[in-house]
Amino acid sequence: VAYVGREVPVQVRVRGEGYAGQRATLTLFDGDRRLSSESVTLPEDNAELPIDLSFVPDVEGLRRLSASVTNFDGEVTLANNRISAAVRVLTRRQRLLLVSGSPSPDLAALRQLLGTDDQTEVQAFTQQAPGRFYEGALPDTFDEIDALVLAGYPGPDADPSTVRQLAEQAEAQRVPVLFLLGRQTDLRLVTGPLADILPVRLETPRTGFVEAQFDLSSAGRVHPVLNRNEPTGWRRLPPLQYSGSTWAPTPDARVLATVEVQGVPLDDPMLVVRSRNGVRSAALLGAGVWRWKNVPEDLAAVETFFPDLFSNLVEWVTTQEDRRPVRIRPVRDLFGGGERIQLTGQVYDESLNPVDGASVQIQVTQPDGTALDYQMEALGNGRYVLDAGQLPEGAYPFTATASRDGETLGSDRGQFAVGALTLEFQETRADAPLMRQIARRSQGRFFTASEASQLPAALADDGRLTPVVRTETREDELYRRAWFLALIVTLLAAEWFLRKRSGMV
Repeated sequence: VAYVGREVPVQVRVRGEGYAGQRATLTLFDGDRRLSSESVTLPEDNAELPIDLSFVPDVEGLRRLSASVTNFDGEVTLANNRISAAVRVLTRRQRLLLVSGSPSPDLAALRQLLGTDDQTEVQAFTQQAPGRFYEGALPDTFDEIDALVLAGYPGPDADPSTVRQLAEQAEAQRVPVLFLLGRQTDLRLVTGPLADILPVRLETPRTGFVEAQFDLSSAGRVHPVLNRNEPTGWRRLPPLQYSGSTWAPTPDARVLATVEVQGVPLDDPMLVVRSRNGVRSAALLGAGVWRWKNVPEDLAAVETFFPDLFSNLVEWVTTQEDRRPVRIRPVRDLFGGGERIQLTGQVYDESLNPVDGASVQIQVTQPDGTALDYQMEALGNGRYVLDAGQLPEGAYPFTATASRDGETLGSDRGQFAVGALTLEFQETRADAPLMRQIARRSQGRFFTASEASQLPAALADDGRLTPVVRTETREDELYRRAWFLALIVTLLAAEWFLRKRSGMV
């Protein structure tokens, strides 16, 4: 997976036999468009030479990359001088509404962090007085917002009506919420209007904060928000300031990190995430994240932990859960040449219950624009499968439509690609060890091309091969055959004709 506007590294490995030391040109293509090329010196026989290339995708969708190397005279085959791969390019640009309770070091750290991400567009509003923000009025609608980030909001100057308006807008328009607790957060407002859109509930509000370490839970070690960094590295980060209040995750939430105070692990949640009815939310209940953004030089190994955490949280809450009624996908994005094209699918009703007995029509568009129509086969429990056979090299968009009893249930679309290189051409040398193993297991013998002259003698010496004489006797009744009857009639007619002509009686 790659993203529009971000450099994608591509590593191509080249190996060969009989052309060591010669110069060749390696070229990277996106479809028919040349992306980059590099001149290389071919390595020793059967040694691999890794070449690092890169490209920056400018459009989203499934892109079929291919790399080709110079053709030389005398090669056994040219088919393996080109290889293809598929990469799915996504548009990652996020639009965030950042609302903060007051200017603070945490807010400055967040603004600095977001300012370095060219894939994120931020509308920031900082509370100035009840009902007023330094940047002006809040937007009337969240239609253009991918996520609402509350950084220390609601603060001491927040008014309940504005907080309620934000909560109602987020809930009505199904906007994900990322809540970051601050030292100035007004906990009374958290228990009111925001209670339904947050993954935690404030059970006992208290004033004051304590220094607390970020301690990953078992769920946090495998969750995509946190599993990209070394688990033990989080304990090296400076402690955050944890509220003395009592927080409880909602029943459908997951606790990814808990609190450790003065070396004593507690069950109090520090980082909580939730997915409810397709809408996601997250809450970080530790203030002082500016400490994680500005770590000293001796903690350089973990300086990326907080930027990664915040980026992962935004990415996770804004990722839409798949609630499509019809979901069709190829078993892989790129099929090899000569490989059978297979697609799988699921069909659901409005309550996301599997639908059996649906008619799922697939239309595949060939590179020349010709449309191919297929019917998927039902496997039961809402599952469907299609074997479209073999297709030539190229990119193939497809559309799928599911219906039952004349009523359309939904549709889906996608794309797959077919490469030219088959498995046979990826390794043109004979696999002698494998063939010896097959011969040994089948009680046979293996011969190389130079040993082929020994084959007749080996067959003669093998005691299992003895002459066999088989005699078969078969009788045919000619009078039962049509051609024989026709011959007799012809001969009798000829005799009669000759007799009449010669005057014989």
